[in-house]
Amino acid sequence: MKRQIKFLIILLLFQLKGISQYKQHLKFHKAEVFKDDKKKIFKITSDGKVIYDHLKFVDYAEGALQVLTNKNELIYIDKELNKTSFPEEIEEYYCGTVDDYFVEIIEKEKHFLVEKTINFIDSKKATKKVIIHSVPKENIKEISFLTKEKRIRYDENSFFPETLLIETKDGEKGVKANGETTEYYDEIKVTNFIHVKVKKNNLWGYYNTTDIKYKKLDKYIFNLASFELQNGKKGFIDSSGNEYLE
Repeated sequence: MKRQIKFLIILLLFQLKGISQYKQHLKFHKAEVFKDDKKKIFKITSDGKVIYDHLKFVDYAEGALQVLTNKNELIYIDKELNKTSFPEEIEEYYCGTVDDYFVEIIEKEKHFLVEKTINFIDSKKATKKVIIHSVPKENIKEISFLTKEKRIRYDENSFFPETLLIETKDGEKGVKANGETTEYYDEIKVTNFIHVKVKKNNLWGYYNTTDIKYKKLDKYIFNLASFELQNGKKGFIDSSGNEYLE
């Protein structure tokens, strides 16, 4: 009897492992998107009814959802939950009372310092200045932010990485994120101010996001970028570097 009970418990545990564990991922107008983290699949529901299932990827894209189907087809879904060719651009509204940031590259005798000034919206807080980068000047020909500028200003309504582009007198091209060492590459392309495309030994990758292993690598469209590996396999990567192969 004890053996039978033990067998039933083991059988039940195996069955439970196969049960999908969906958790809410996001809301979109009248729809809800759920994700099964274990199986790494998504579904889109409306009024309790499943509209799209077994999806590889779902996230916001302007006024739509960007979706990868189980066949690795890239589609967009509008607010009526219909497929659309490309999302409509939505007008964004920002709060005007937020902290403001000014970041500047300052040349000293032996170093380039990157100073960040924080202007708090709270008048009770004093303006704060911090050094977020220190780069030895030796052998450096040019240094700038991703905009190719030496000064940038932004606020809490926007995100701007304080990443540096560095060119040495020997012609090496480097990228340096806050708190990271400088990485040098054969070629650097700033496709946007978040994802920096880099090339080494004729292969491509995205700095601090993917390995450098792609034969072809396109720019990000919203959350996804298409790629081709050396063996000819194709797919997409998301903004965290996760791959979705065909």
